[in-house]
Amino acid sequence: MASEKASPEERTRAFVAVHPDAAALEAIADLLARLADRERQAIRWIRPEQAHFTLRFFGDCDQAQVAAATRVMSEVAAGTRGFDLSLDGLGAFPDWRRPRIVWLGSGEGGRALEELARTLDAAFREAGLGRADKPFRAHLTLGRVREKGNLSPASGPYLEALRPVLPKFRVGAVRLIASRLTPSGAIHREIASAALDG
Repeated sequence: MASEKASPEERTRAFVAVHPDAAALEAIADLLARLADRERQAIRWIRPEQAHFTLRFFGDCDQAQVAAATRVMSEVAAGTRGFDLSLDGLGAFPDWRRPRIVWLGSGEGGRALEELARTLDAAFREAGLGRADKPFRAHLTLGRVREKGNLSPASGPYLEALRPVLPKFRVGAVRLIASRLTPSGAIHREIASAALDG
């Protein structure tokens, strides 16, 4: 069942996400500290509390679209069983030779996460909210490269070699998040959440 957490603005930049639990966030914070020791200037690392897997990005939504997304999210969550998800492996988009995004991948539970994203996308399309702008790939963004080509040639292999083994967490809810862009980074606010009750 979805529960409203905050009133949406006139237009809301929104996305649906899964968030790690407190123990996983603590491990992610430790990983980010170690990564920043190596690449503090070249990469803008996320704040640990904002770590999440984006299941569907909407962009700017009006109030009716936010309400529709909340309803659909609730309906899908009610028919979906919770699952465990492990965090494992570092990567870069589009690749380590031309990195723009540094991300943390998923291990066990990754297929269940992909299935949840596909189910949500189909339901959002049916509700008239359009389709995802790109195929879902399970990843948690850790940082964004500030300028093209400002990583040293050894950075990719070094960072990838860390290959962290992080704790599993229970995916028990999905959340609709409002994101406001600022010069110092995005500010996130939860609009609604829906428990996985299947």
